[in-house]
Amino acid sequence: MTDVLQRFIGRFVVVYLDDILVYSRTAKKYEEHLRQVFVELGGHDLFLHPTKSELFLDGVTCLGFRIEKGKISIDEGKVEAVRRLALPQSVKEVRSVMGLLAYFRRFVRNFSTIAAPLTELLKDGKAFEITPEVRTAFEKLKCLISSAPILRLPDLEHLEFEVTTDASEVGMGGMLTQRGHPIAFESRKFTDTERRYAVHEREMYAVVHCLYKWRHFLEGARTTVYTDNAVLTYMTTKVPPSRRMTRFLEKLSRFDYEIKHLPEQANVVADALSRLARVNLLTTKQLISFARGKTPAGLPDQETRLLQQEMTGVTYDEATGVFTREVDGTPRIWVEPENRN
Repeated sequence: MTDVLQRFIGRFVVVYLDDILVYSRTAKKYEEHLRQVFVELGGHDLFLHPTKSELFLDGVTCLGFRIEKGKISIDEGKVEAVRRLALPQSVKEVRSVMGLLAYFRRFVRNFSTIAAPLTELLKDGKAFEITPEVRTAFEKLKCLISSAPILRLPDLEHLEFEVTTDASEVGMGGMLTQRGHPIAFESRKFTDTERRYAVHEREMYAVVHCLYKWRHFLEGARTTVYTDNAVLTYMTTKVPPSRRMTRFLEKLSRFDYEIKHLPEQANVVADALSRLARVNLLTTKQLISFARGKTPAGLPDQETRLLQQEMTGVTYDEATGVFTREVDGTPRIWVEPENRN
């Protein structure tokens, strides 16, 4: 089917095996596109089953996603399947569960960091053990996917995008937007080697990573990059201070971009994405303090504000030692504090 409709794919047709999705901006254009598809199929003696075809829909569910009026969300059927998932009890089951959860990672901020205890179970030679951290990661991913945000589809007729990035000592975060509407989130932890980069190198690496992640949207488009590191705003016009920065700038040369400074207090989303891994590094006493609305000592003010925001609505049950947050009226495990001291 892909070969038959090849000249239409990417213009107004999506093909997956024997499923054909035709999309258009107006009803008139839609009729024209349908006619072209029907003619092409007829020329190859291919026919559509009337009872399996749906025409002139405002929205459609396709490959686990609900696409409607320029927005994309997770299909409710898939959300229900995630809610019913049981904790995996073998490496094979972990692979199966992670395959489903990772399919929706574009909707989950900091997915790779949260899923780390589960992915650790897949390493060769590692004993399989369900630890409190594994249980917490599993329940948290289920909760986040069940309450995932609605993203906008990019308008490819207006090729202007904004990318907001930030890097901390733990990881990097980024958000792709178009005219202020979120399209996708991205985040990942730094490796031990990357953590030893200079501050401006980590910040530039975050820019490179995000632009390459979304290059299918950004190549050929005008992109404004916002960062809270003022050094990057003039780095592209000066002699790079290191070979690593030279390589980063060389990679960015394929994009039409401009870097602008965004004050740290305004860079809330990307800053939170890069720093949320800090929640998992807090001690039990610090977590309980946050859950009770108190501020533990010894944390920077900016990080404290971000952690307070992340833990909004979290409560601590003294009897069970479990942190929960209500999602659609149902208390769900937020983080399990065992072995955090």
